[in-house]
Amino acid sequence: MQFTVPLFISIIVIFPVIQPSIEVYSQGEDNTDNYEDLYTKDYDQKELTKMTIQNYYLKEIIKNRQITDQLFEDKEDETANIIPFQLKDGNKIAFVMPTFTMAAYDNYKDDSFYTFYKKYAFINENEFVTTDLHLLSANVPNMTEGFLYSRADGLEYLENRISSLSQNIETSFLTDQNVHNGLVFDDNHQNLYDVIILGHQEYVTEEEYHNFKKFVENGGILILLNSNIFYAEVDYNPIDEEINLVQGHSWAFDGEKAWISVLERWKTETSRWVGSNFFNCGQGCYIDFKNNPFSYVQHEEQYITNPNVNILIDYEAQSIYNILVAAYELEYEKGKVISFGIFGDDIIHNKEFLRFFDELFFSHVESV
Repeated sequence: MQFTVPLFISIIVIFPVIQPSIEVYSQGEDNTDNYEDLYTKDYDQKELTKMTIQNYYLKEIIKNRQITDQLFEDKEDETANIIPFQLKDGNKIAFVMPTFTMAAYDNYKDDSFYTFYKKYAFINENEFVTTDLHLLSANVPNMTEGFLYSRADGLEYLENRISSLSQNIETSFLTDQNVHNGLVFDDNHQNLYDVIILGHQEYVTEEEYHNFKKFVENGGILILLNSNIFYAEVDYNPIDEEINLVQGHSWAFDGEKAWISVLERWKTETSRWVGSNFFNCGQGCYIDFKNNPFSYVQHEEQYITNPNVNILIDYEAQSIYNILVAAYELEYEKGKVISFGIFGDDIIHNKEFLRFFDELFFSHVESV
């Protein structure tokens, strides 16, 4: 049965016990081809796989979804009946292009991080890799180049949408390089923006990670469109415009050798101020979302690891693991983190998701 949580109404949440088994990650054959790997394959194969998954679970999604209890009533198009918001002057919104993650994947080359991950997927713990280390370095796209990547599509679409709904909001695009360099703060270390919206920020530098955290501490609102964020640390060379893996995604790299390491670089800290962590499901792991208002197909998700979050939509994830996948908000210091808990890029054109985003976004911007 679908259960939809009304917006902005707090509910009592029974915090699930996260099974330790999800921490166990095998480098064996069964776990080397999860959904994340689809990004390193060609576009047609990715779409074919998603279509196959969608068709397989379509009956269950329809059966468990109460059409008459939709989050938003149907409209002819996405914006036809939406009244433009009249907000105070000075609302500044930044969209951060995930340029470091773009570099790490770089689907157009055979020398991405993922070529290394696959090639050395079967090494033993405590074994050092000293060959092919160039694969753990990548050139970073600039702003102009970033717009050519599919990972920019969701952010660009939301920026156009927000701009069309209000003339009193100033929007800007930044890159990971900009945030790394602290360009979200003024000379007094105060926020330059009211809201920052992230895409697929899987790879970030330590400086960037803590700048995002500082932004929230200062009173900013950080919106996470996608899951799988802050998963691995890279360092950034501004002279060569290059990143190198440091730690995370099961590896560590010191420039001379690489070895098996942690899955998520800042797991405990991220749980504390973001409220969730990336669920590395692996091949063969199936999650059925009993409450699926956006017709979302399993891809990459966050699971709640902080009992202080305020659940907005519980997707009622059913799997062999006892996890809670939800859209939520978490107040931290003077600010707030809002996460959709799922890979928002996949449903960026879904009308119900867009209406949910609009109502959530504009209610918070008005309060800034």
